[in-house]
Amino acid sequence: MDALVRSLEQCGPALAVAIEARREPVCDATIDRLSLAFPSLYYNPGHPDPKLRQQRAYREVVSRFHGLIQVVLICRLPRVLERECFASWGTLPYFPIASRHRWAIAHWYLAAVGANVPLDRDSRGLISDLEHAIIEVVNHAEGASAMPILTLAHS
Repeated sequence: MDALVRSLEQCGPALAVAIEARREPVCDATIDRLSLAFPSLYYNPGHPDPKLRQQRAYREVVSRFHGLIQVVLICRLPRVLERECFASWGTLPYFPIASRHRWAIAHWYLAAVGANVPLDRDSRGLISDLEHAIIEVVNHAEGASAMPILTLAHS
């Protein structure tokens, strides 16, 4: 996480602005990959319009992930990743989201950033550090899912 903190200090807010300027193509590319790789995720045949519901769910998940990355970059707070991951872990059994989905969303989103946002060497390093941190946090959260969320709110 030390490398991530240094990278965030150096170019986090500027990268957030650059990503926000290309939000639509970044999010659309991520949604496309998500829907191709996990075609049954969020699909409920009992819903009046299951495809529309599914597409809305994909869009919402990616939009929320985009917002999370924006907060991390602008505020330069990598702990936000950990808090968000632990806070949401308790609700995941009610939705079909597994670790592999979280890793995939992070990877495809950050790959879409690389493909759609002009990045200098430092920003590319930050993207790489961010992806490694997300993988680490998801792995840690999965292993510590019984951890009380209230303790995180006060740390």
